[in-house]
Amino acid sequence: MEDEGAERALRSARTAAAILVAAPVVLVAVAAAVPLEPSAPSLATPAVLAGLLAPALGFHLYRRMQEAGTGRFVRATIVSLACTEAGATLGVVAFLLSREPLALVGVAMHVLLAGAIWPSRERLESFLSTGQGGG
Repeated sequence: MEDEGAERALRSARTAAAILVAAPVVLVAVAAAVPLEPSAPSLATPAVLAGLLAPALGFHLYRRMQEAGTGRFVRATIVSLACTEAGATLGVVAFLLSREPLALVGVAMHVLLAGAIWPSRERLESFLSTGQGGG
């Protein structure tokens, strides 16, 4: 992959990752600022389950897309983080309704997965070499 194309892919992946990571974090801040009484405490359990399962699914999808070859780096980053963002958003909604901090496990897991797959030059090169059968 030429250098200009690689830089463009990195910028795109980083921009998408930053937006996908920031959205649930901003929602947590808003939810914490809203003074509501708990109205649905039973939502914390499904939120925690989704928050713990979504990163596994997201990372699995990231690795599977890596095996599919070049041109999928940005897409793999977006799909992986979109999976965990869904779990994180469910956690924020559950927190908003239940006020149980444990419901926010998905947000923490989302941020951790983002750190694990954050787009870097080294990850892009590894991604492309693996996709071409080189690693």
